[in-house]
Amino acid sequence: MGKYVQVGFSAGSSPPDGLLIRALPVYAEAAYLKDPVKRCPNHASLSDASNKGFPKDFVEHLIRVNHDAVVYDEDQSSGRLSVVVPFEQPQVDFPQKKNKNFP
Repeated sequence: MGKYVQVGFSAGSSPPDGLLIRALPVYAEAAYLKDPVKRCPNHASLSDASNKGFPKDFVEHLIRVNHDAVVYDEDQSSGRLSVVVPFEQPQVDFPQKKNKNFP
């Protein structure tokens, strides 16, 4: 918990406006592929330090993003938790690759 993971995205030279990035954790073991990945009860507890200042409705989300337009989502049929953020154009003279840090 609390570790940042750098992830790169490539969207080509002319990505469409409104492009979104969804991060969805999935278990690697085949027996658990359909199970939603959630924080353990200890880390999902409102009293856990990692949840200080974090919206209480989303404490079970494993992936967290520090972005003003982040959307935490739960699929109603599968119970899977994901996070959605807008793809942002890199600054001029930067390659068309955007890195996101997922804590």
